[in-house]
Amino acid sequence: MRKYCIWEVGKGNQIEIWNDTWLPDLSKSVALNNQVSTITHQKVEALISPVSGNWNQSVLNEYFDQPTIDSINSIRIPLNGSDQIKWNLSKDGEFSVKSYSNQHSQSVHSSPIVDKSWAIIWKQKLIPKIQLFIWKCLSDSLPTNVKINSIITTVSSICPHCLSKEESLNHLILECPYSIAVWRASNYDLARNNSQNLSVHDWIKSWFFDISHWPTHFPNIILVSATISWFIWKSRCSKMFQGNCPTPLQTAQEAILLIQNQQRVFSSHFNPTITDRNRITYWRPPSSQALKFNIDASFVSPKVFAGIGILIRDNAGSFKAANCIQLRATSSEHAEGLAILAAVKWAQELNLKRVIFESDAQNVINYINQESGILD
Repeated sequence: MRKYCIWEVGKGNQIEIWNDTWLPDLSKSVALNNQVSTITHQKVEALISPVSGNWNQSVLNEYFDQPTIDSINSIRIPLNGSDQIKWNLSKDGEFSVKSYSNQHSQSVHSSPIVDKSWAIIWKQKLIPKIQLFIWKCLSDSLPTNVKINSIITTVSSICPHCLSKEESLNHLILECPYSIAVWRASNYDLARNNSQNLSVHDWIKSWFFDISHWPTHFPNIILVSATISWFIWKSRCSKMFQGNCPTPLQTAQEAILLIQNQQRVFSSHFNPTITDRNRITYWRPPSSQALKFNIDASFVSPKVFAGIGILIRDNAGSFKAANCIQLRATSSEHAEGLAILAAVKWAQELNLKRVIFESDAQNVINYINQESGILD
């Protein structure tokens, strides 16, 4: 980073002529004219006329070649000011990570395939924690036991599943008997299709650039491969930190369920069916003395936790509070009902007197209104 710093000339009393960077062109070194300099170890102030406060042209002509003189003359000497170090990659002279990153990325010649992989990973329709997991695999930053052992030698490098081989990234995902069992227990035995014995890095890249050998009936090769690999890692972490983990069959079943759920949620054709034309599609403010609770629930199947979201706003639409809850439900109506119940309990806990509850589950709302008449 030091090479991108440059001195801004003030008085010139802190800047060494030959050892510091102070010319506008960072690639241009201070060139001495074909004479022996008597000011080699002096400061830049020796080049400034004490009378006029400008560059001393006679001194410059004596010791520097013409291109260097032109570069020095392009520097404006302030009337008052001190020498300061500036960041040469930004217009205001202030350091920024972005400017350094942009400059550094231009100088690093990395493989275009790897670069393209990064972009493709973040564009995939995957949940963020699986995207991050794949990024860690490709960047060789996943904390396998072999990786940790290379830094902390007291940590064993042995695989926690098989207890016989070192836990490298390849072993973890493709070679461990536990991992092989997970792949075989799933409907997508992709590890067996790795007939070329690729490393995990190259195997992951093949998802993006070479899918000719994958069965055409697979729903999405990247979704399937990434999700099952992540579940193998997840079960490994359970073994390491909790002392137990699901069987390969259980891991495979959980992975398949999440694959199906991700397909359903991220599908471009996904469009929740609206069964009631009176469903609420816009927000209506409450009265000036009331607060409105907006309530919603997400339900996939009884085997997956339902999600509840509650948002409180005043009559101006200003945010007051929010809450998220995860629970079990048997149907979408059950989840919506539990969401409304949670909102009512929360309002009681907050000791709120004037409250309006609003939900898009019109069937549930109609039923409650018929019973009590207290819900919007």
